[in-house]
Amino acid sequence: MMNRVPLIAITSLKYAGKRRSPGEPFDATRKDARALTFIKKAKYEDTAPTEPAQVTEPEPQTPEPEAVAASAEYETAAMTPEPEAEQEPRTRRTYKRRDLSAKKG
Repeated sequence: MMNRVPLIAITSLKYAGKRRSPGEPFDATRKDARALTFIKKAKYEDTAPTEPAQVTEPEPQTPEPEAVAASAEYETAAMTPEPEAEQEPRTRRTYKRRDLSAKKG
C-alpha cells in the first residue's frame, strides 16, 4: 500500500472523486501530494504558519560626488532626442513556397 500524506486544501479542488474545500484536511499519496503542493492547490498538514522575521532597514548611503556627476551626465544624454533617420517604408514579406517533392534524376 502506498504511503499516505496528510494535506490541507488551499483552494477548492477535486481529489479522489470528492470536492475538497479550502482548509479541509485530506490524505493523498506521496506522488499526488508533491504535485498538489507544487501547483499550490494544497499544503502539508505539518506546515505551520510562521511569523515573518524582523527585517531591519539598512541605512541609506550617500552617493559619492563622482557618481552623482556621472549619473547627471547620463540623464542629460538620455533626455536629448536623437536625430530621426528617415525610415524606409516596410515592405510586406511574401512566402516563398519550396517544392518538397523528390527530384528524379
